[in-house]
Amino acid sequence: MCSSLNSDLHRVNIKPSPACSCGHPVEDSIHYFLQCALHNEAREILFSKLESYAISIELLLAGDGDLSFQQNKDIFESVQSYIRNTLRFRTFN
Repeated sequence: MCSSLNSDLHRVNIKPSPACSCGHPVEDSIHYFLQCALHNEAREILFSKLESYAISIELLLAGDGDLSFQQNKDIFESVQSYIRNTLRFRTFN
């Protein structure tokens, strides 16, 4: 699996460094979703939407087979909103 996070792009020789622009040495999914100080505000919104769940990187990336379709859909939409709100993957034309 390869995302547009620096750790994945570094692994496939597209980026010279896996570091995050916040200064953390590795920008991976755990750092991006759960730790990066650049995204604290967006993360607070995400976590408030998902406050009734035990938040983990696995839940954010893959949902939970023990939850209903609607619950997983809500999680997916919340994660997508987080990604949009961080502006991390914006493109320039």
